[in-house]
Amino acid sequence: VEQRFRDIGFLSKESAAAEAERAAVDPGAGSAALGRLLLRELEKDYLRLRPLSSPAEVETAFLAEGQVPIRLLRLKLLGLNPS
Repeated sequence: VEQRFRDIGFLSKESAAAEAERAAVDPGAGSAALGRLLLRELEKDYLRLRPLSSPAEVETAFLAEGQVPIRLLRLKLLGLNPS
């Protein structure tokens, strides 16, 4: 978990260790940050697959789907088949 915070969250070793410990004690503590990271990763992948689209287009596509789990949003926006 600590390595994931370092790789994706760009945290220092000390900050990543503190966040990993916090997540171990209170698993719900990182929900907002995790959601933000998942959305950022989805946006990056969407723009990679559609190089002529803009961040504003991605945001519009996100919001048009309403409140659905990010995993399902990812499948739909990236045109992936669930397996």
